Amino acid sequence: MPDLCYPVSMSIFCFSKIRGLANPSARLGATGLVLLTAACATPRRARTTADRAAQSILAEAQQAQFGRADAWNLGPAGQTLRRQLLEGQQLPAGFAGSANRADLPLRAELPEEGPGTVELPPAPWEARIAADPLRISLEEALAIAARNNRDYQNEKERVFLVALDLDLARDEFRSSWTAVLASEASTDGSGEERISGITQQASLTAGQRLKTGAQLSLSLGLDLVRLLTGSESSSMGLFGDASVSVPLLRGAGRFVTTEPLRQAERDVLYALYDFESFRRGFSVRVASAYLSVLEQADRVRNSEENYRGLVASARRARALSDAGRLPEIQVDQAVQDELRARDRWVSAVLAYERQLDQFKSLLGLPPDAAVEVDPAGLATLVAAVPAEGPEVLPGAGAEDADDLLPPGAGEPGPFEIPFDRAIRTAFDSRLDFRVAVGRMDDAQRAIAVAADDLRPDLTLLGRMSVGERRNLGSADRPDARLDLGEGRYT
Repeated sequence: MPDLCYPVSMSIFCFSKIRGLANPSARLGATGLVLLTAACATPRRARTTADRAAQSILAEAQQAQFGRADAWNLGPAGQTLRRQLLEGQQLPAGFAGSANRADLPLRAELPEEGPGTVELPPAPWEARIAADPLRISLEEALAIAARNNRDYQNEKERVFLVALDLDLARDEFRSSWTAVLASEASTDGSGEERISGITQQASLTAGQRLKTGAQLSLSLGLDLVRLLTGSESSSMGLFGDASVSVPLLRGAGRFVTTEPLRQAERDVLYALYDFESFRRGFSVRVASAYLSVLEQADRVRNSEENYRGLVASARRARALSDAGRLPEIQVDQAVQDELRARDRWVSAVLAYERQLDQFKSLLGLPPDAAVEVDPAGLATLVAAVPAEGPEVLPGAGAEDADDLLPPGAGEPGPFEIPFDRAIRTAFDSRLDFRVAVGRMDDAQRAIAVAADDLRPDLTLLGRMSVGERRNLGSADRPDARLDLGEGRYT
């Protein structure tokens, strides 16, 4: 059940304590105010409760759809790689939030401190922050991007918000409780005699909405009244009300009543599907950028080796020309080859630096941080690819080109797949296709719910009221009692 927060008046509480009234009703009011004030929920507690509900929803949905449950900690991390690089390498930053959101100064108008930071488990690269530069592998690059990339975090937050909407839709069918406590001191001198008194009221109302469309409500209340002038009489009032509302035509039935809840549940699945598709594509982007940096680094090495060879060739040509064994024009051609090789080397270095900066930005790291990719990652990937293919490929025994087996026909090769199998695999695996099919079903249900709004409104209503209320005008009457036989029924 969500936390309850009751509006209370501390000034009335202070008034009751100062007066020191001996009336039991006044003592009850003062005590009740203290208890209700202590029970009020704080913004941090409400935020924590909502976060736990959303995390539970996402963990349950992920376990059912993908067989796993991820951790959905969306609070700002206390220590991130970006922050460690900025501090460890003394990089310039524009403002405090450049290092971490947790470093942003809080506004004075906020009611309390923020949600605090999330303590993440230590990562393998944290022990190497002091090294210059930091060398990361492909696996570490994927983990760093998941922690630091802003687009990735925005996608997670979008899914989290959809889960919060589902919790709000579920709240429509939870039991609701409303407590009201009021203490009032009044004086009236408009008549021949001044009338002063204290009225204390307490009520508790419970409500429940059923998935069939019916709504139930029950309310119990207590009035304590005492006159401070004249006879100083006092009286107690007790009352109870109950009502039930059952729609018979429009808005009746589980299909119409629970449609917002059903749509919110499906929206959570759609959001998870979209996030899973984004994560797959994002992983490919990070891996492609990582391999592109390695490829460009290899081009830099090749350009450098070529440049070194042409430099040595130009020097050798100059020595031969000085000895009269080589024409001057061939020396000039060797120098031109050397200059072209240097230009290619410089261009390759610039391209490498540019791709490395883009890669660091993709990971959510400062572009000016000293970070390198581990060249051993490329060797690991190459070793994972089989060096030799199958001994006999499909159609390899054909005598001429006309007898070759088309790709995907008969016995496909190791990297071939039949067309019908490819289509079936796409239908089974493409998450965006699942979302499209689900949206079509949602549209059909929306038509049915819209058609229900055109039905006539016929509602069965029932009400019950027992007991009596008290005020200063009825303070001289005897105490009220709850008698169902004297109740009013409609």
